[in-house]
Amino acid sequence: MQWVERAALPWPEDARVEVRAGDVRVKLTEDATPAYRFEPYGDVPELVVSMRGPDATYVLSPDARGRFTREVER
Repeated sequence: MQWVERAALPWPEDARVEVRAGDVRVKLTEDATPAYRFEPYGDVPELVVSMRGPDATYVLSPDARGRFTREVER
């Protein structure tokens, strides 16, 4: 599988991305392309992705059923 860009949107200069796996913060470099692989073992991954922009913070995290949900914090 290969990453496919669906739309190129402008990225605000003051936007920030943070990735956590459990209690560990994953360091992202400027040229990093994060890729995550989920195996169908029934376990819910402890992965949280936060994207902070000038108007809001978007948080992607798993729920108890293993589905990722999006929360918007304004």
